[in-house]
Amino acid sequence: MMKPQSLARAIVLALMLILPQSHVAAEPITMRQAVELARQNNLSVRAASEDHQAALWGVRSAWASLLPSVSFGSSARRVDPDTYARANASLDFLEGMGIEVEPFMYETTYETGFSASVPVFNGGRLWGGVGLAGAARDAALHSFESKVRAIEVVAKESYLNVLRAKALQGVARDAASASEKRVGAAAREVDVGISGRFELLRWEAQLAEDKMLLVDAENSHVLARMQLANVLGLPLDADLEPQDVSRLELRARTGDFVGLMGDDLVSEDEARRLLASNPDFLAPGDAARIGASGVAIARGAFLPSLNAQGSYGWKADGDIKPDDEVAWSMTVFLEIPVFTSFKNLSDYQVSRRSYLAAVRMKEDAERQMIVGLRAAAATLESRLRGLDAAERFVEQADQHFSSMKNMFDQGMIADSDLIDARVAYDRSRVGYINALYDCFISLAELEQLVGRSPAVERTQ
Repeated sequence: MMKPQSLARAIVLALMLILPQSHVAAEPITMRQAVELARQNNLSVRAASEDHQAALWGVRSAWASLLPSVSFGSSARRVDPDTYARANASLDFLEGMGIEVEPFMYETTYETGFSASVPVFNGGRLWGGVGLAGAARDAALHSFESKVRAIEVVAKESYLNVLRAKALQGVARDAASASEKRVGAAAREVDVGISGRFELLRWEAQLAEDKMLLVDAENSHVLARMQLANVLGLPLDADLEPQDVSRLELRARTGDFVGLMGDDLVSEDEARRLLASNPDFLAPGDAARIGASGVAIARGAFLPSLNAQGSYGWKADGDIKPDDEVAWSMTVFLEIPVFTSFKNLSDYQVSRRSYLAAVRMKEDAERQMIVGLRAAAATLESRLRGLDAAERFVEQADQHFSSMKNMFDQGMIADSDLIDARVAYDRSRVGYINALYDCFISLAELEQLVGRSPAVERTQ
């Protein structure tokens, strides 16, 4: 009779096996849908979008600094009675002489007016600020586009890793099922005396190993699904079912990149043309432009600056109403730097060296990306060849396992030979699965560099 503890564990296990089947079916999703969800929901992409919007407003602010500015001001000033009395002490004497004058000071003084300022010439510093803001805007745009491309690759990799984990889980489940059947057959053979206890122990050991691999595969599948939901910005317990990809789809998508593979590496000019739309390829140029704008601003410190300022307002008096005499003024400020203890020279040298460093970094970054493009194409080609070899290995291992199984059924080979053949067949399946999805990931990385297929580029 089963003990209560064992019965309880059996019931819990049965519920764990039954309950998942009662859940709502997982929502199917394609790779394109996964990429679109990542673009819309990923937090790093949204943060980069806000940075780009801030840079756009920075350009507007830089342009506004070139235009006149007008402001309205109104003030009220109150003084203590003693000060007010001392300031106007002579009023009684003047009034006694028949002279009417306004108070020299009001106890409460109100002043209202408009002021305007116009930058006329600032040695190119304001225009340098406009160029700096424009380069910063382009840098923010390219940073946003780079985030989008990067998250697209991550989304594709996460999507493919779910499919990989699911396929590997299927291999592990088939292996465990086959071992379990062989354990049952071996136990029956031991019972009837056809074989010895050693063969049964051998199969039981293999079953234990296969079950351990199955547990690892199931856990990897769960983690891969959670990672996909995280990348797509969905709840971590979202139940998604990625649609499988095929070898035929891989062949179709890699067809446009055939010209980048082979013994002849893509030329530097061709690589630059293919990378021309890559934001990571353009970003170093933005840094160089920012440096050039800094040089222009620093150079302006050596030149004179000319600004104009005007005001229009009502005379200050003790009445808050702006109904008294009006006055206007116009001032022109000319400033010529004579001696600044070489600060302007030092600032210019700092900005110039920073610009030259940015130019060198731009050249180095472009060369590195060209190397990266060649390496990505070579990696994809290598993995495609590995996929062909893995496919042939599966066919050969399948034939070998079928032949060994027939020989085992006829009693011509030992259990260990059959186990070795089946393990080789399972390894070939695992190798093919990894090779297939590695090819898709390499393709995604190459697409991330180029942005779109070279075939599309050549038709334009």
